[in-house]
Amino acid sequence: MRNVLIVSVVLTLVLGFTYKISQGPMVRVTIDTNNPDKFKKELKLLLEKNNFRGFARVYKKAIKLYPTDIGILNLHKEYIIKDYQYSVLRDTIPKGVSMYVTAPGINCQEGKLSKFAVNRFIARLNYYRRLAGVSDSCTLNTSLSDKAQMTAHFMHVNNTLTHDPKSNMKCYSKYVDEAARKSNLSYGYGFIEALNGQMAENEGSNAAVGHRRWILNPSNDVFGFGSTDKAMCLYVIDTENINASGLGDGLYKDTHFVAWPAAGYFPKNLIYRRWSFSLQNADFANAQVSVSVNGKAVKLSKEKPAIGYAINTLVWNIDSEIQVNKTYTIKISKVIAPAYGTGKPVTKTFTYTITPLAISL
Repeated sequence: MRNVLIVSVVLTLVLGFTYKISQGPMVRVTIDTNNPDKFKKELKLLLEKNNFRGFARVYKKAIKLYPTDIGILNLHKEYIIKDYQYSVLRDTIPKGVSMYVTAPGINCQEGKLSKFAVNRFIARLNYYRRLAGVSDSCTLNTSLSDKAQMTAHFMHVNNTLTHDPKSNMKCYSKYVDEAARKSNLSYGYGFIEALNGQMAENEGSNAAVGHRRWILNPSNDVFGFGSTDKAMCLYVIDTENINASGLGDGLYKDTHFVAWPAAGYFPKNLIYRRWSFSLQNADFANAQVSVSVNGKAVKLSKEKPAIGYAINTLVWNIDSEIQVNKTYTIKISKVIAPAYGTGKPVTKTFTYTITPLAISL
């Protein structure tokens, strides 16, 4: 992965943040599937407890059975608003809290991140994945994170971003070489600000949205993370878990797509210029995409599909201002993808809608 990213995203964050709020335990719910009211009761209870992870799982089941139920859709809107408020708007660094146990130093001392920094980062990563509809139970591997921390410090001391480090550079090691080649890299910002930039992919060289694709890869539930205040390394390659299904159904390979912005209600502030649509083993070479808002076509420009970054993805750019509380309809046609059950390639068309929301505290 050779994308170069100079992160330029800065969020204004307010109030306090409690990680337990958006990281509720795995929820196993037994519900009478012939009764939507029981789904709604369970969803309301999960929202009251701020159990966003549990809500996402139950909602997925409910919306498949009752795709037009107004009560279920309204609960989803409330969930999108509340999750964004707790997981993004209230996410801040309390006064006096350090991002390090041991700060990076000279002579290749890469430093050690604090528990607060690590928990804050994985909470935001899981939030992005939950919003996209894939597994939000991801964890950080200690060994991979140690290598990622060395690599972040390596970029910091060399004042550069590279996936191909040279042995004559400061603080080079075989671990830096490994992680640099298998990670999302950012230089210019660190920690969550760098993760935000990797999701946005607003820089010109990132037309394939490769960083976003690795972050949202449905089969990945383990990462490595390292950062300084001006460089970040997120270890993403060769950490896939074939048993990690998007939200427990294991069908992403054949039927489920991963889009950003995702279908349904979506925070306007997280809708970036580059939109993406990912589908395992899909061929987008001749795919066509159209976007309309309330029936009126939206001008867009399609990027040339690029493979090699997690699952195959179609990317297009929308430069016009996003309108809140309007219905955007996305239609993607002439996609060649395996037919569910047979694996034989067939031509598919996908249509879904997005409703941007302006969310504040």
